Amino acid sequence: SSFSPTSGGTGTSVTITGTNFTDATAVNFGGTAASGFTVDSSTQITAIVADGSTGKITVTTPGGTATSTGDFTYTAVTVGTYYVDIVSGNDSNDGSTTHPWKTLHHAISQINGGGTGTYVLYVALGTYSINVSNGESDTQMVLSQSSVTIIGERGSAPIIDGTNAQTWTKGLEITGTNVIIENLYVTGFSNTDEEGIRISGGADNEIRYCNVYGNNWGIRVNEGTDNTIKHCDIYNNSTHGVDIVQSSGTTVVHNKIHGNPQYGIRMESSPEISRNLIYDNTFGILVEALSENSASPTIKSNVIYETVSGAMSYGIFTRASNYSQTNPVIYHNTIDGGTLSGISMEKDGVSSSAPIIKYNIITEFGQYGINNSGATPTIDYNDVWNNAAGNYNGCTAGANDISLDPKYGSYALQSDSPCINTIPSGEGDPVTLDHPGYKRPRPGKRTKDMGAYEYVADVINNYTLPGGTGVSTDYRIFTVPLNLGTGADMLNAMQAVLGTYDPTHWRGFLYTGTNYREFNSSQFASHTIVPGMGFWIITTYTDNIPFEAKPAPDGVDYVMELQPGWHLIGLPWISTQITLSSIKVTDGVYTYAISSPSNNLTQRYLWDYTGVNGYVKRSAVGFRLENNKGYFFKVLAGTSIRMIIPHADNQAQSAPVDMAPNQTNTNEDDEAPPPPPGEAPIPNIKVNGQDGPVTVHAGDSVSVSVSLDPGAWSGRNADWWVAARTPFDPPLNWYTYVYPEGWRYGIHVCAQAPLYELTPSFNVLDTVLPAGNYIFYFAVDGNMDGEVDATWLDYVEVLVE
Repeated sequence: SSFSPTSGGTGTSVTITGTNFTDATAVNFGGTAASGFTVDSSTQITAIVADGSTGKITVTTPGGTATSTGDFTYTAVTVGTYYVDIVSGNDSNDGSTTHPWKTLHHAISQINGGGTGTYVLYVALGTYSINVSNGESDTQMVLSQSSVTIIGERGSAPIIDGTNAQTWTKGLEITGTNVIIENLYVTGFSNTDEEGIRISGGADNEIRYCNVYGNNWGIRVNEGTDNTIKHCDIYNNSTHGVDIVQSSGTTVVHNKIHGNPQYGIRMESSPEISRNLIYDNTFGILVEALSENSASPTIKSNVIYETVSGAMSYGIFTRASNYSQTNPVIYHNTIDGGTLSGISMEKDGVSSSAPIIKYNIITEFGQYGINNSGATPTIDYNDVWNNAAGNYNGCTAGANDISLDPKYGSYALQSDSPCINTIPSGEGDPVTLDHPGYKRPRPGKRTKDMGAYEYVADVINNYTLPGGTGVSTDYRIFTVPLNLGTGADMLNAMQAVLGTYDPTHWRGFLYTGTNYREFNSSQFASHTIVPGMGFWIITTYTDNIPFEAKPAPDGVDYVMELQPGWHLIGLPWISTQITLSSIKVTDGVYTYAISSPSNNLTQRYLWDYTGVNGYVKRSAVGFRLENNKGYFFKVLAGTSIRMIIPHADNQAQSAPVDMAPNQTNTNEDDEAPPPPPGEAPIPNIKVNGQDGPVTVHAGDSVSVSVSLDPGAWSGRNADWWVAARTPFDPPLNWYTYVYPEGWRYGIHVCAQAPLYELTPSFNVLDTVLPAGNYIFYFAVDGNMDGEVDATWLDYVEVLVE
């Protein structure tokens, strides 16, 4: 819809042309309005529509005239960044970070009404629904503006919930171009043939890192070109997970699609479906060409299976009817365990169907491995095994097919699998990545393997301990670029060489962002150890530790999600050195090279610990991260970011640097990382000179004093806490000492200051207390943020009787 004129004074008559726009109190002057109700002729509006003015709106239609019950304030929306917060926002606000809008409907209608340019909408955590406290409009939500990124706050994700809506039947519909939707949960849109997210036009739109569940359909790509769905969890929708209608260039990659009782993925066109995990859907993938259409998708490196007996009937089903054609390319999929057939093809007499079925593993179906009714498939280099009614029906095995137990575990090939080295280099197999993202073929090989997984053997990464005399300057940061399993597995590998953990000769620590976890602790034992993690080590030994496990996928960039604050990191691969300038960081909207002057998400350098010389800042663009060596790295953004480490083939690519219009970089953080863990601060609190528990007679004085040995943390910024848990009723059950004012009830930080040696002790209380049980605490927190999450703590229990 369009408006003419777009602004004016009191009494201005504005004509809207078009058929779809919102109700009178939500009309967005100056741009395209969202759909709400339909008229068949021009509509007249009389209102104050100058920017920033306020007044009532009157709508005149052929059926009569209506005036808004309240005033409507119009403020023009310009290109830029906006915020919406269902908890603390207000739709009368301007959408800024300090004055966010409240509802998504309002936010999107405002952006729709803006001019051409790039928009970002940050969505705060909360549930966006029509219930009374939330106040979303029960109308369709259509994003018609182009070049918009909508990104949900991390920590979990904002929830768009259509439960009980009557008119709001599609969660979010996209008709624009270059739209990105990231980190939203979409649920409750259960009307027949409606979906959580729909792409209805445009091009180059992307849905990523979203959870779409509990809808009638999950995600539908109805039309448009070059749209992408990736890294999403799409589950428990009552019909389809993903439906792709008449679109071109669509890509569905690396999603988890499960528990949708009809179709995991259904398509009437020719998308690329690759590297997805598809399970417990009646049809894993349905290719369906109707009414003279053509559906010729590429389906490769997917794992299609069932975890619940009877949950899947068909792995892949192709159907051509009414003068249509289906010619899918089905390469390198692992398909296992349904009640009917792994791949089934059918067509009527006036259609054509010529699937190419190669390099797949198809096992354990209740009827057939490959079932054909009327199609003319090309079949070769598959392992079709142990299907109850027969491996083939209506077709014959390819010349290079086998029928053997594939010998996989969790669908990854084991070393004795007959599917290894079965596809010769001259066969023309075009697939270069397996399901997890390993290269096909593996380095040093010319042949490829059947199924979704290339066989990847465990590799050995040798790490030589640095030795030393056990002084604090002997600390080093190291990394193990393997999927080691748990901390217990990592410790076992070290103990196999060094013997039982011996802190007098070797100690190791994981850093969690606020705390150190020693290798012999239960917290470390249960921690998952993956490539890219760094660890502290101090030792007098120089032994070699041959860590052995699976490497990280080497055909895709390695992505690490990092929370705000400090992190120990290292390279995720054994033999590839990476330049600092090729490593990127992104918040989902803007992406920078770490070393870029524009990077305001993180420090623009890494910290290398060198022992006697302490930390050395590594900021040169050409600095190369070393194998087996770890570094400290700080995230400055207020929410989590992703670090992207390119695999070797991608290092030559230039790193994008995107900035919001007129944005200036405020990255001035030069803080050095926390010191090594060996010399932790030691807070000490005493009551009447004792460590406790202490018993005091009623009427006797209670004297509380604190002292501190800062250890290696001397001079580091910290929160200081002095608190008392009392026997009094709330809110007097907690008191804290605030320096220099004294005690007050509630929880308050004592001081925020660098740690220093507090000796002799400092007296914080000397008084008579009422009878009862008390606990006095003294704590310091290495993360100076005012949050009650003390890192080092001492306490004394006191009984006054």
